[in-house]
Amino acid sequence: VGSGGGLCLATVPVQVSERTMWRMQENMVDLVTKASGCTTVELFASPKASTAGWRDSATDVYALVVGTRNERWLAGQLIQVCGAGMQNKTLGKLPIQLSGECRAMKIPKDCMGKIMGREKTNLINLMKETSTVILLTKEESGSSKKDANEMDDLLEMMFDQLRDGPSTELAILGAPRARLQAEARLMMTVERKLPGYFSRPDDNEELDSGSGVAIDKLWFDQDFEPDTMGRRCTLLTAASGCFSDAAAKMLVLAGSGMERQLGRDYARWMVSRQRGKYPHLANFDARKDVVTVPAPKELLTSKWLRKHLEQLAEDNGTLIFFDDWVDELQQGAERRIVLAGREIAQRDADGNSSKFISKLLEEARHLLDTAASGGDKAPQWKLDWSNSWSSSGWSGGGSWGRGDWKNWSWQEKEEEEDDDDDDDD
Repeated sequence: VGSGGGLCLATVPVQVSERTMWRMQENMVDLVTKASGCTTVELFASPKASTAGWRDSATDVYALVVGTRNERWLAGQLIQVCGAGMQNKTLGKLPIQLSGECRAMKIPKDCMGKIMGREKTNLINLMKETSTVILLTKEESGSSKKDANEMDDLLEMMFDQLRDGPSTELAILGAPRARLQAEARLMMTVERKLPGYFSRPDDNEELDSGSGVAIDKLWFDQDFEPDTMGRRCTLLTAASGCFSDAAAKMLVLAGSGMERQLGRDYARWMVSRQRGKYPHLANFDARKDVVTVPAPKELLTSKWLRKHLEQLAEDNGTLIFFDDWVDELQQGAERRIVLAGREIAQRDADGNSSKFISKLLEEARHLLDTAASGGDKAPQWKLDWSNSWSSSGWSGGGSWGRGDWKNWSWQEKEEEEDDDDDDDD
């Protein structure tokens, strides 16, 4: 058994029966391995020696763990509490030494069926996808119901009773980011089951002021996801670096302070077009996570271009959209496409753009050229501006900015789409 801080092997006693050990082998061992970061975790049973010197049928259960010192310690603690929870069907109070390694979350009793799933399949899948271990620690009966009077808001009182009613406490263990992601997903499961469970503040946001990993909550006037595919949250996660999930009008962001700031900016841009407006980028020149490409205003209504820019954005984990900027020198004949994301902010030691940015700009420029020349069902028109811009290329190194990126969406106004359909006909 190694005791150094490097990669070593350790043996940890587990106070469970051999039958419980085999149950733990089905899922829990793999979950503990991922949550702790260990290379390997294995369980084995060792026969006990009887007082007469002969071996009887009783056995002791042990865990072999391979990893660094911190990983071995965490794996040992996790395997022991998991064993106690499976042996006794409830964990009870979490050991004090794990208080700094977990996040506790209260779940309304009405939501536990959705979270657990049949034979705990939903909970197991959540733990696998987030590399966490989630344990049921205790159940609470909740406070007694309050009598309503004529002045009470009956809907809010109902939610207060749900929040203070019977609940189950879950302990989420694993790496800090993994714990936050699991907690955010559990929050959205509760919100989908009980819409309005999380109180919406007057300023429509509940932010953590720290710079470390934490969770922010935002509310919008419309559903953040336009459908059930979850594509906006997927793109938002890739572009900002923080995990995001949404339930109707509520959005949660889990990550560092800088990542959550990007996530808030990007999310507001993404829903801007639903209000019939193009995103506005204030203080644009101060941002390093944005570049732009000029485009003629006639391409604003090109469905073909919008579709292919959307695919380019998803393929590269980057936001791509038209903002509200207008070239006043050319009487509004020129607009611009904005490309934004954490990868765009990456520069070399001399401050030069990365190969990722160059490739992305080249692909965006190619799509604009194709749309401007009328190919692939793009608008059938051709501009001298397009030809001259295509021959000269993009040589300015991009426009960099920092600003109030408001909101973004691939949703166009219905009247604009109707006009485009008439043109195609």
